[in-house]
Amino acid sequence: MSDEHLLAGPSAGQLDFSARLASLGIPIGLALGLIPPLAYGFTGPVAIAVLAGLVVGPATVSTALAARSVAAAKRERAAGYSTMFDFARYELRDPRTRQLLRGADVKPTGVMRRSLLGSMLTVKPGTLLAKRLEEDERAGG
Repeated sequence: MSDEHLLAGPSAGQLDFSARLASLGIPIGLALGLIPPLAYGFTGPVAIAVLAGLVVGPATVSTALAARSVAAAKRERAAGYSTMFDFARYELRDPRTRQLLRGADVKPTGVMRRSLLGSMLTVKPGTLLAKRLEEDERAGG
C-alpha cells in the first residue's frame, strides 16, 4: 500500500502523547495552587478559584486532546493503519514520521499501546548512533 492513504494532521499517537503531556499539568497546577494557601495562609474564594483554574485548565486540555486522539485513531483504522496500537491486518506506522514500521500482512508483535516517548528514546538499528554504540562496545571490551 502506498502512502496516499495517510491522513493529514496530527496522528493519533501524537495527540495521545500531547494529552498525556497536558495531564502532567494537573499535579503541577495542584502543587502550585496549594503552595500559597499553605505557606501564607491564603484562603477564601480567590484561593479556591486560582487552584481550580490551575487544575481545571490542564484537565480540560488533556481531555480535549484525548478525545481528538480517539477520533484520529478511528480514522486511521478506517484508512488501514495505526500509529498507536499494533492491530492485526493493519499497518503499524511511526506516530511522528508515519514511516511504515510493520506491514498489514505481517503478524503484530502485540496489541499494546506504543509509547511515543519510548520510540523517540529507542536507538534504531542501522542509524549512525547505533553504529557508534556498537563501535564503542567493541572497543571497550
